[in-house]
Amino acid sequence: MRLLFRLFILAICVISCQREKKTADVTAKERTTIMLDAAQGGADNGAVSADGAVVEKGQVLKMCAQMQMMASSYNVDVRLVRTSDSTLSLQERINIINSSKPRLLLSLHVRKVDPPNETVNDFEAIVSPSSTDYQESKKLSLALQSRFVMTGRTTLSTERDVLLQNGISCPSVILECGNVDNAANKLLMKDDRQTEQLCREMLEAVVNYANAR
Repeated sequence: MRLLFRLFILAICVISCQREKKTADVTAKERTTIMLDAAQGGADNGAVSADGAVVEKGQVLKMCAQMQMMASSYNVDVRLVRTSDSTLSLQERINIINSSKPRLLLSLHVRKVDPPNETVNDFEAIVSPSSTDYQESKKLSLALQSRFVMTGRTTLSTERDVLLQNGISCPSVILECGNVDNAANKLLMKDDRQTEQLCREMLEAVVNYANAR
């Protein structure tokens, strides 16, 4: 029994080392501070899947927290706009972001199509053309799309005015991370391994963007 336990611990250590080795090749040249905004929160559930299994406010907060835990191996510091199930006004979010002076912002969302449509695979990167850092935001969006395509994620690129992006003073992308009623997207949201992979892809995209400047 003790031998089996030791072998189990050894296997975990090997897996951990392999994961660390994987991330070590993709690191920011300079320490980079980014901000993650988990959409909705508090009284606002956001998108909820038809079966109630996925709730936007909780899903995106979990992803933001996971990225914060993994960020140091990418030479990235992550700050969160919200760290709990709290209600924040638009202006409160803007104030938190601007006072932190991050290199960039990713605002994470998930989407529900009305009426529910399971065929919609809804990854979308949104940039506001009226934002002060519009050109850099487009580069950040392209970095995300380029990284996602490597794992077969089709991401729609959209430009439209977004008040949050117009109110902050750093490059930013609103990222819709799937459709809560799409079976494959919902599985991604419920499966910890797939969610971790998506979080790593976002961090790698951030690093690629930062290193290209």
